[in-house]
Amino acid sequence: MKVNVKEVDIFKKMGNDDGDREGRSQQMTHQANLILQKANDEKRDYLVRALTKSVETNTKIRGLLQTSLSETDLSYSIQMEDAYTMAVQMVNDLRRVIQIGDGIIVKNGEAKRYGRIIEPLDVPVEIHYINGLFKIQIPTLPSRGIKKDSDLKAIEDAVHNAIERFFEYNVEIAAQARKFAGKKYVVHEQYVLPVSETIDIDRIDFSNIIDMLSIEFCYGYDDSDYLRKHVQTVKNWGTRSYANLYIVLEDEYKEKLEWIERDL
Repeated sequence: MKVNVKEVDIFKKMGNDDGDREGRSQQMTHQANLILQKANDEKRDYLVRALTKSVETNTKIRGLLQTSLSETDLSYSIQMEDAYTMAVQMVNDLRRVIQIGDGIIVKNGEAKRYGRIIEPLDVPVEIHYINGLFKIQIPTLPSRGIKKDSDLKAIEDAVHNAIERFFEYNVEIAAQARKFAGKKYVVHEQYVLPVSETIDIDRIDFSNIIDMLSIEFCYGYDDSDYLRKHVQTVKNWGTRSYANLYIVLEDEYKEKLEWIERDL
């Protein structure tokens, strides 16, 4: 759903007069309705995605039942990986529906208003397979408010869309993801900030995006033993704020670390 920015501005102006209680009440009601409508639209999108994944998962499971069910059977192994990936993606979509609720997100026991009621943040995410690792670049990372739910949701959506485009248009390169399947791997987050900026790295939470990357590229998940190390680093360089997320096989991480540290 796209909310007209001018319409939101009009209702903001109505509440400028402290004495106009009716105007403030109308503004609050209007914005509450916008939040609820936005939440419902997003829940519907995630439920449709979950339904699609459910159909695909059922198809994969029916195919599995036609195999020998033995790990020595290549067809079984490949289809089991695909079925597991689809099922986890479906669970993630359903989990997001629960988090959205009626415009309230609950994280770590703390309720937060889901207040993104205007156009979402534009995040031109890029994915590269380079030097034997996957690199996900988020060029417009908002360093002034990485923990904002609206910004994080926009980044999650952008990463998801970039992954879909990557697998669709880079078939040969995307096939390299197969070598990561079921292997132990490292996620290295590198945040690049302008020379004059600082950031509290403990306040950065990209756990949902890391889950997404581990599922799509490694067939791992946060309840698996595949993710062996999670590294976060911050560098000051240039005039832009962005993040590079690298997925590297554990046994190759040490030899590629110097390259990652130089890659800005």
